[in-house]
Amino acid sequence: MIRIKKIWSVLTLGVLAGVLAASAAVTSQAADTQSADTAQETGTEAAESLTEQGSTGDVLTIDWNTFIIDNPEEYVTLGEYKGLDVEKTVYTITDEDVQIEVDNRLYAAATLEDTDHPAQIGDTVTADITSTVDKETTVDEDYPVDLGYETFGAEFDAQLEGCSPGDTLSFSLSFDEDSDVEEWAGQTVDFKVSVKAVQTFNQPELDDAWVKENSEYEDTESYLEALKKELQAESDMQNEDAAAAAAFQAAQDQAEFKGYPQTLYDAVYAQVYAQFEMLADMFGITVEDLYESYDMGEADLMDETVSQVNSYLLLSAISKAENIEVTPDDMVTFAKDTCEAYGYESADDMIAQSDEDELKLATLNRKVSYFLLGLANVTETEYDYSEEDLIFEDSSALDDWDVEYEDWDEDYEDYEDYDDEEWDDEEDGDYADIDWADEEG
Repeated sequence: MIRIKKIWSVLTLGVLAGVLAASAAVTSQAADTQSADTAQETGTEAAESLTEQGSTGDVLTIDWNTFIIDNPEEYVTLGEYKGLDVEKTVYTITDEDVQIEVDNRLYAAATLEDTDHPAQIGDTVTADITSTVDKETTVDEDYPVDLGYETFGAEFDAQLEGCSPGDTLSFSLSFDEDSDVEEWAGQTVDFKVSVKAVQTFNQPELDDAWVKENSEYEDTESYLEALKKELQAESDMQNEDAAAAAAFQAAQDQAEFKGYPQTLYDAVYAQVYAQFEMLADMFGITVEDLYESYDMGEADLMDETVSQVNSYLLLSAISKAENIEVTPDDMVTFAKDTCEAYGYESADDMIAQSDEDELKLATLNRKVSYFLLGLANVTETEYDYSEEDLIFEDSSALDDWDVEYEDWDEDYEDYEDYDDEEWDDEEDGDYADIDWADEEG
């Protein structure tokens, strides 16, 4: 198996924290209060209990009464949370942004088609690749090589140019020490490539015919105009969500925390640990390797746990102080706003497949965050999403982290913030009679 290594130099603890925000938790042993001295021991027990229950990929049930408590005043003293200063980024979608989205959509609609011409740059060659290094041979069957992407280097692509189905190519190549294929680094590799197919990448063009077939619009001009509005709305939603999250964080910074319930700490610790395991498994490494790569350890996991525990305490305190509750209509609105971001086809699917308490908790978080944003002193700042701004400020912890992965051909989507709409009391007839107690997660 050809194993390609990548340096994940742009993955930082900020991204990790985003992953950790995903809803997943387990109930744990009851206790009244928690001291910092015993936090690590009990949290570890909760994580071990999680492991015993099954894979971290399993669906874990969230208990509303564990995360939202009736007596938050025992653990948190609210500071000033009204009239906080919050900066909100605004961005105006450009024609260039629209073109990028169009290109992405056309690329997604492209197909691979068999071709009669010999392989050329831009084609995909599917072949059985036999590689021999130091008398050790590896065979990868039906391996797709996109000519021009230089997956195995420009010289490898050059050897395949001009080939046709049925051809068998034999050649040797020497690779530098920094080769993306770990087993080939600094080695001379003997190849035998049995070509099975040569396919060309057929990407459609944007015209009225394509627009009619793939959208609700009749012509290109109308499609592009609507797309620009759609992208602007998405940008506005994301920036509004970011501002709401900033308002919540500002309120958390003003609050004073004094301990926490043991059950809440245990549940959050198990949630955080499970997400560490999930992230490590995604990269094919151990949690210990993940710690080492980030130059972190158990203390950092505990810090992250306490930070999230404090967020839940603040959520409980403000919702209690302001009588903010979650209704079934609120959860329907939340599902409609966020179903696509969470990978569901519709709000119906999200509601049917989600645990009620999990959905309710996420809805309350969003509702309180927007409540705080509505009370904040918001300063809007026009932001230019230049290429430099997409680079994380600190990626030094991962400069030497080489992560290996096998047959990596999946597309990973960015974690997106919730979409936003005004919270209102509008009734929705389609969901008015839902018995949430009967919904299966």
